[in-house]
Formats: sequence, structure tokens, C-alpha cells
Amino acid sequence: MISHFSEDVSSLSSRLDDRRTGVIGYTSGVFDLFHQGHLNYLTACKLAVDVLVVGVDADSLVRIRKGDHRPYEKYNTRVLHVQETGLVDELFIKTTSSDEILPIIRPHRYFIQSNRQISALRSQLLKDLSVRLDVLPYTSGVSTTAIARRIVVPPDSSQFGNR
Repeated sequence: MISHFSEDVSSLSSRLDDRRTGVIGYTSGVFDLFHQGHLNYLTACKLAVDVLVVGVDADSLVRIRKGDHRPYEKYNTRVLHVQETGLVDELFIKTTSSDEILPIIRPHRYFIQSNRQISALRSQLLKDLSVRLDVLPYTSGVSTTAIARRIVVPPDSSQFGNR
């Protein structure tokens, strides 16, 4: 399966309108130093829906949330790794909070991993939009931080600039 890639969420909204006969699910993440935990999570997401929409956090958003040392890989590399799984139907660069994205995508299901929590605001938003929250198991013992500690991560030398 080849996923559709969009530079932003608004350009995929109309494509999703054409697919409303199936169950649409949404998740997002950094997907830095792609590993088995990421694959397990995306597999579980896809098994639960007909159409899986994934937002890959823009480099600028990652730096705000995780610090100037992150991400280890630029967005285009991280997008490619997610795309190569063959599990994602729609893929976009996430430049803002999911609180702003959920009303645009209007998924039936929203996925998070069990090691994450959502805010009261997001919980209310999901309720208001009638979106089901699915909390999926976290793959323990595998994390980007642990991988980064074990290896020296060279800067990504791709031709695309930071987003």
C-alpha cells in the first residue's frame, strides 16, 4: 500500500470525505529513529480501522516539545520510515496540536500509546466530536531515547531543510 502524503492536514481533508464509508483512525508522533515500538503501534492502529491517518511532527514542533537536540532525523526521513511500513493510508506533516487537527480530520477513532496521557481539553474535544479514544499498548524496552543513548546519531544530511 502506498500512502498519500500531504504537506499539511488541510489538503487531505477532502480525500477523507470520499472515504467516510469506512472507519477512519488518527494518530501522530515524532517517529524518530524508527524502531519496533513504532511498528507495533502503527500495526495495532491499522488493525482497528479501514483508513489510518498519521501526522508526523514537523522538526520545529519536535524542537519545541523535546528540545533543540531533537529530532535526530529530519522530517522527510521520518516520513519515509512511516510510509515504508505500508500501514498508513494518509500521511501529513503535523505543524500544530492535534486539538486543532481533530476537527478537520473528524476521525472515528483517535489512538495514543499507554505511556501517554491526554489533557482534559483533548478528552472533552474527543467527546464533543464523538471520537473514540483507543489506548494501545506501549512496547516496553524500546524507545528512541534508549536507542540514541546507545549510538552516536549523525545529523541527517538530506537535501530537505528543517520544518
